[in-house]
Amino acid sequence: MKEYVKKFDGFLNESNNHMGGDISILKDADIEIGTFVTDVHNFKEGRFFCLLDNGDGMWRGDYKYTGKKGDTHTFIEDFNNGTTITFTNSELQDTIDDKLWATQH
Repeated sequence: MKEYVKKFDGFLNESNNHMGGDISILKDADIEIGTFVTDVHNFKEGRFFCLLDNGDGMWRGDYKYTGKKGDTHTFIEDFNNGTTITFTNSELQDTIDDKLWATQH
């Protein structure tokens, strides 16, 4: 019986693991994750994206890209009271290289 429980728990953990992170928060919010962002030019004004939190390994969604001014890219996190998050070109490229961004459907 213990082996069966272990296999079932493993199945549950694998079902929530997507692209290196847990998507249960997205599922709870009825957000569908897409594919990895591979280039800065994939960010388009007004589109929503998912971001992988390296701290807890959870994917979070509803990051709305609001554009670029100078060297700064800005997102508004609609999921959490409209918090504004900014990245320089190099910071954003580093997060893309680390596969921390995905499209949101």
